[in-house]
Amino acid sequence: MDYIIQYSNSTDQAIAEIMADRLNCPTINCLRPYAFYSQYKTVIAVGEAKNKSGYTNVEIKGKDRKETLDKAIEYCEKLGK
Repeated sequence: MDYIIQYSNSTDQAIAEIMADRLNCPTINCLRPYAFYSQYKTVIAVGEAKNKSGYTNVEIKGKDRKETLDKAIEYCEKLGK
């Protein structure tokens, strides 16, 4: 699998879900234990993503929720999604 997106609060979850729709991938609250991150090529943390995985290789974070959303959309557009 290519992507999984992590979040840790409801604001970041909304942004993660928008990205997931564009990337056709799952999301997960990173405060919950999950042992299968290694099956993903790209593990994306959105916003503060407290307790993010050691497998996280992309972080999308802005100074506020609008900037985080803008960066998330920009990331998807760079991938052609």
